[in-house]
Amino acid sequence: LITLNKQSDIQYPAKFKKDRTVHLQGEAFFKIAPNKEKPFKVYTDGITITVLGTSFNVRNKGNTTEIIVESGLVRVTDSLHDVLVHPSEKLILHRGDTTLTKDFTKDQLYQYYRTKEFVCNNTPLWQLAASLEEAYNVKIEISDPALRQLQINTVFDNQSLDQILSIIKETFRIRIDRSPNRIIIQP
Repeated sequence: LITLNKQSDIQYPAKFKKDRTVHLQGEAFFKIAPNKEKPFKVYTDGITITVLGTSFNVRNKGNTTEIIVESGLVRVTDSLHDVLVHPSEKLILHRGDTTLTKDFTKDQLYQYYRTKEFVCNNTPLWQLAASLEEAYNVKIEISDPALRQLQINTVFDNQSLDQILSIIKETFRIRIDRSPNRIIIQP
């Protein structure tokens, strides 16, 4: 099962031969059944993700590739790294940079495009705003640095942007100003 996010592209052969290989640009969620005779591989921006029977999200945007594993195990390789990623782990690779970041993922905002939910668990407001920007194709500015770190705990389930902004406004007792080109969150 593969779920593509908007503005994403996946290429694959009409029929898989000795392995199951796809090429991804953008973001997709994969839920792959294990098959030792036909391994599943995702290629994106010089990175190979070998699936060992799992569900995971891949996001390639600009020079950054992010892999989040929900279940199972994946092997991520590029010209410099060979890393195993376990459930609830997030791996971030930057093209042209030798460093990588591997950490546990606490938030579930990356799932919004397939679940229609924004799940916030002690999520900083800036992080929710970044996900809303992408999902609703808007520009959101947070005018006060202190507001950026406010944490929110809730689930927005298939709600409109206006409904979400209204809840944020009431929860933190802040102002939200809208113009045609942007949304400004301020004290």
